[in-house]
Amino acid sequence: MSQCVLTNPACIKQSPNSEARFCAVCGQSAAQARGLGGTPVQAGAYNPQPSGPGIMTQLKTGLMTDLSARRSNRDPSTVQSSLLAAGGVLVGIGICLIFLDLMYGGYEENILGGSIVALGALVGLWFIAQKFNGYVVGAVSSIQIIVPAFTLGVFISEIEKGKIGLPILLTGLLLGLFWALPGFRGRPTLLATAVGWSTTGLATLTIEAKLRNLYDYEGFGINSLDFIAQQAGVAIMVLGIAQLIVGWNLDRKLWPNLATPFIAIGIYSAVAGASGYLSAADYGDVASIVLLIAVSLGLIFIGGVSNRRATTWIGTTFLAGGLIGLVISVIGDDSSPTDFALLAVLLGAGVGFLGNKFANQLLSKYKIS
Repeated sequence: MSQCVLTNPACIKQSPNSEARFCAVCGQSAAQARGLGGTPVQAGAYNPQPSGPGIMTQLKTGLMTDLSARRSNRDPSTVQSSLLAAGGVLVGIGICLIFLDLMYGGYEENILGGSIVALGALVGLWFIAQKFNGYVVGAVSSIQIIVPAFTLGVFISEIEKGKIGLPILLTGLLLGLFWALPGFRGRPTLLATAVGWSTTGLATLTIEAKLRNLYDYEGFGINSLDFIAQQAGVAIMVLGIAQLIVGWNLDRKLWPNLATPFIAIGIYSAVAGASGYLSAADYGDVASIVLLIAVSLGLIFIGGVSNRRATTWIGTTFLAGGLIGLVISVIGDDSSPTDFALLAVLLGAGVGFLGNKFANQLLSKYKIS
C-alpha cells in the first residue's frame, strides 16, 4: 500500500475522524485506515497511484501559498524601489516604441512581428522577476506599460471603429494573469491596475454603441474619455462599490495586502462614476443627491470599519457636497442666503448628532481589529 505523508495533516491517518471516503494524500480508503474492514492490498498486486495535481491546481496552490505569506506584509517604500520603478517605466516605454514602430512604422503593417517582440519582452520580464528578486519592482513597472500598449496596438483597427471596450477589458485580464504568475504574485500595484483596466473595460462595453456614434463625428480623443465618464457613470460607480465591498470582506478576513488594491480602485471608480454622472446631470436634482450621499456613506463606512483614514476623509468630502446639494434642492436656487444658512445649520447639526449617537454602535458590529 502507498505510504502516507505523515507530516501532512490532510492525511486520513492523521485525521481518523474525517468524513472523507478516501484519503486525498495516500489514496487509502477511510475504512481500511480505521480498521473497519475492506479488502487488503495483496503483495505484488497492482496498486494505482493517485495522479498528481494538474497545472491549474498547481497554480492555484502556489498562488494561495504566496498570498498567505504576504497577506499582511507590505514591501517598504525605499530609494531602491523608487529607482527601480522609474527605471522600469523607461524600459517599458522603450520596448513599446520598438514593437509599435515594428507594427505600424513601416510601409506595411507588421502586427505579427511586433507582437513577437512584445511577447518576448513580457516573457523576459517574467523570467527576470522569477530569477532576480531584486528587480521585481522594475519588471512590474515595465509590465504595466507594455501590456496596455500591446493590447491596444493589436486591436487598433477595431478601436478606430469605436470598439474599444473589449481591448480595455482584455488589458485588465492580461494584467491579472501576470499578477497570478510566479514572480509577480502578491504585487498590489499589478492587481490594482488589472482591476482598474477591467472596470473601465466593463463600463465602456455598456455604452459602446453610443461611443461609436461619437467616433463617427470626432474620432478618438480626450472628449471620448469625458463621454465615457458621463455616459457610463452609473456603471463605473456600481463597479466601484462592488470593489469596495470585496476589499472590505478581504479586510474582515485579515487579508489587508490583498484588500488594499480593491479599496483603492473602488474609491477611484466610485468617485469617478459619481463625478461623471453629476457632470451630465443637474447637481440639484434628487437622483444626483441620493447617489452622492449613498456613495459617500459607503466610503465612510468602509474606511471606518477597516481603519483606513484616506477612505474615510474622501467619503467625508463627498458627504459634505451631497448635503450641500440637498439644501439646494430643498430651498431652490432663488431662495435668500438666510434660508440657505438656516437649513444648512439645522441639517449639519442633525447629521452631527446622529453620527455621535449611533455611528460607534453601528461600526462596532463590523469593526476589523
